[in-house]
Amino acid sequence: MKLQIKLNKSESEAFKAFAETVKPSEIGDAEFLKSIFFKGLETMNEQLIEMTKSYIDDHREELEASGFSFDTSGEIASVGFDDPEGMVEVVDSTEEE
Repeated sequence: MKLQIKLNKSESEAFKAFAETVKPSEIGDAEFLKSIFFKGLETMNEQLIEMTKSYIDDHREELEASGFSFDTSGEIASVGFDDPEGMVEVVDSTEEE
């Protein structure tokens, strides 16, 4: 996949100055750009997780009334639906590995 970002003149100059300051000499430009991109995605994901946790904290009663249940640590334990099984369990995939 190829990702192309167009910067205006001032953005381009600012990025070049940033890269010259922080990019280690042993890392190529492409690897440096990939690492910045993926770090940005990681940071964005962390922000989304925090926003979701904050929403859950602020709307816990509404969520419980909608069928969500929480464990003692405050994490979502299960979500109830009107299905034949009665419950859908939320499982952290990292625990299975």
